[in-house]
Amino acid sequence: MRLTFCGVRGSTPAPGAEFVRYGGHTSCVAVAHDGAAAPTLILDAGTGVRRVTALLAAGADVMVHDAQLLAEEVAAEAAFGHAAADYAVALARHAGARRVALFHHRPDRTDDALDELGRRFVAAPVPVLVAAEEQILDV
Repeated sequence: MRLTFCGVRGSTPAPGAEFVRYGGHTSCVAVAHDGAAAPTLILDAGTGVRRVTALLAAGADVMVHDAQLLAEEVAAEAAFGHAAADYAVALARHAGARRVALFHHRPDRTDDALDELGRRFVAAPVPVLVAAEEQILDV
């Protein structure tokens, strides 16, 4: 098994020349089985996940992705480090994932708003599932 540290910082990224040796991305560990070209598991996917996201999603049966924000909310909320659902769907299409499950919903996004989120992606180029608590997905 191989562990790759894709980010090692705490809650806030640390960009700049003073943070090159150890890196400035927040915590992310990619786990790959022996001999595997790409990781199959990500632990604590902070900003370091940007280095391996496309590899992980490539040809995946299902890509499970943070959907805390909508594209129009990113500018105001970017400091929190969460992704937009629109980005997740675009990444899944680009990487060739067969479907995407959106989770890690914004705490104040109501059930009705999550229903609307699902309707937003009805015509998406990959099937989109808005994950619900205790839902089971056979892969």
